[in-house]
Amino acid sequence: MSVDIIVLVVLLFLILGGILHFGKSVGVAIIFSIPITAFLYDRLPFLEKITTFAKGSVGIEVVKVLVFIILLLVVYIVVRKAVSVVFPWNPLPKVFEGSVITIIVFGLLVTTLSTYIDPSFITSHLPFVSKILNIPNILFWWMVGSMFSLIFILNQN
Repeated sequence: MSVDIIVLVVLLFLILGGILHFGKSVGVAIIFSIPITAFLYDRLPFLEKITTFAKGSVGIEVVKVLVFIILLLVVYIVVRKAVSVVFPWNPLPKVFEGSVITIIVFGLLVTTLSTYIDPSFITSHLPFVSKILNIPNILFWWMVGSMFSLIFILNQN
């Protein structure tokens, strides 16, 4: 049996043991975290700079995997808290948190959709949005800001 298969089987059992020990909601949070992490990872503006410190092609790939795992852990922490969070009973914090979440969702929706819409349409029909979208790496920074905002909101309860 080759080493890569052994590593995969061990990893499979480690994940299974973790989910069985910590519960189903941990697994669900990881499931949601992986595509979000992939989405963020594809947009990392400084990944090439990080990988320049690695030696050889194997070193570069290891650095990429480590960056992905670190990013996954950050995303997982936010998703895991969101999976079990409820709004407070007091209406004022509820409105504040709902408003912040609405801004996050709107910003993510606009910045994500802008990658699929013809830039000339946005420039001619939505000049203010066009100025915001011209900020370098806006989608990545909006997502990072959203994560930190969610960490703040989720720690308020």
